[in-house]
Amino acid sequence: VPSEELRGTETILLVEDEKGVREFSGRVLRENGYTVFEAESGQAALDVLGRHEGPVDLLLTDVVMPGMGGFDLARRASVLRPGSGVLYMSGYTEEMIDERGLLGLAFSPHFATDGYFYVYYSTSLADGAPDGWSHTNVIVEHKVGADGQVDPNHARTVFTMDWPQSNHNGGTLAFGPDEMLYVATGDGGNKNDVGLGHNAQIGNAQDMNSLLGKMMRIDVLDVTDAWDTPDDNPYVGLPNVKGEIWAYGFRNPY
Repeated sequence: VPSEELRGTETILLVEDEKGVREFSGRVLRENGYTVFEAESGQAALDVLGRHEGPVDLLLTDVVMPGMGGFDLARRASVLRPGSGVLYMSGYTEEMIDERGLLGLAFSPHFATDGYFYVYYSTSLADGAPDGWSHTNVIVEHKVGADGQVDPNHARTVFTMDWPQSNHNGGTLAFGPDEMLYVATGDGGNKNDVGLGHNAQIGNAQDMNSLLGKMMRIDVLDVTDAWDTPDDNPYVGLPNVKGEIWAYGFRNPY
């Protein structure tokens, strides 16, 4: 096929937060006949769509960006331009882009007699969660009955936490020799601990008033509430500090 027949004429909105990648991609597309608008963020892309009155045939967007990610951008852009196509690009693998799902599993220290086990997983975003966030992570207690089968009527929610992005969920779930449950949480996703749902000054992992990017230590055995915070946790009683924190400063422990 002659190279002239492979040239495009459409209009593309290119969204990429890395300046070098954005400029190179834009140059290549223009050299091949396309009209290209560039934006360095999701919000900048929405601003372009608001200003430009002509057609935008394709939204070509990075997936993982500070602030608004590519999936969220595409959802919002579809309201403004319902006829535009969407093409995602990313240097991340598919597994790194979306890390939701089964995160962890731990058996009670007394599983042989009490039958309890705990499942840590991602579910749909809970009602009342912050607008634009990705999902909710939960830890649910289940029980194996005397017949060796999981009791379908026993599902006690121990822990619920809304998550801003689809990645960096953490996930390690384990009982220590002290019979406390240790829960590893990621920093909330995106990249560089910035963007929607992140502490803009110090990041979530360093924010002691957030459980994101932490190792939690909680008591889930023989409790009346969902969990109890052990009195000997290192930060119990300190102002503006979550008492469940055992250690902090993590990116994505699992």
